[in-house]
Amino acid sequence: MMQQVKEHSPIRIGIVDNDELTLAALSTYLEHRFGSGSVAWRCVLGGKAVRLCRDEKTRPDVLLLDMSLSDMDGVAVCRAIRGEGSMPILAITSFPLHRFAKRVADAGGQGIVAKRNLRNIGMALEQVSTGLTYMPDDLAECLPNLRFETADEAYAGLLYAAERKPVSLSER
Repeated sequence: MMQQVKEHSPIRIGIVDNDELTLAALSTYLEHRFGSGSVAWRCVLGGKAVRLCRDEKTRPDVLLLDMSLSDMDGVAVCRAIRGEGSMPILAITSFPLHRFAKRVADAGGQGIVAKRNLRNIGMALEQVSTGLTYMPDDLAECLPNLRFETADEAYAGLLYAAERKPVSLSER
């Protein structure tokens, strides 16, 4: 009897970047690395990305999120999405990584990577899509106390904080 081989489906990646040229380059590279159809969607606005990630039909397996967007801060996008669930989020930036790293970690992101190196972006996406975190060596040396949580840990921490938040009562 012949055994049927199950075909591995590519990870579905959502990409948010304020630069159309960067979106095109990232899409081309990621489709080549992870297979045709791996880029679920791409957009330039953080608000649109939040809507796409909240919708079950368009939610990617992992989000690649630029920190500098025209409509809202990338950290705010990360925080808004993290409040909805445990989808992995990888931050990208053309600025020095330490500029955003702590804020990304605090917002529930799984790592940050420089835009200038497509190979590192691909490697980091692979890691966070499997439930791990990504910390570049130079960032770990620069910020030794920084720790990114997995998507599940970040979401659970947010739920726990919400449960522990004291309820304020009116005088009435």
